[in-house]
Amino acid sequence: MVPSPYLAVVSPNALAGSLVYKLHAQDGDEGNNGEVEYFLSDGGDGRFEVDRKSGHVRTTGLPLQRDKEYLLTVVAADRLGSRSPPVVVSVIAGARAPQFSNASFTISLPENTPEGQP
Repeated sequence: MVPSPYLAVVSPNALAGSLVYKLHAQDGDEGNNGEVEYFLSDGGDGRFEVDRKSGHVRTTGLPLQRDKEYLLTVVAADRLGSRSPPVVVSVIAGARAPQFSNASFTISLPENTPEGQP
């Protein structure tokens, strides 16, 4: 399983064009040379597409198999031809239990907070 920044869950009944994931890459060049385009280089069996300009991963409308994991390999490139290392987005078609995204959480309470107070 792919670690969470690149994990998405989508309904097996998702309509064509349903947003699955938002990718974002930055380039250090200025002006037009710093514009980034996204490319789906492998995976998805034609069931997903990546918008070249926005990096949004969407469904194409082809049926998704319940509880199947689709691995999408995406690359970002600038106008000068420089390419990012590929990232793999794991898309699971089906329901998954909720997961915490952080390993730990911290809260602060005033010392004299009465019991049962939020």
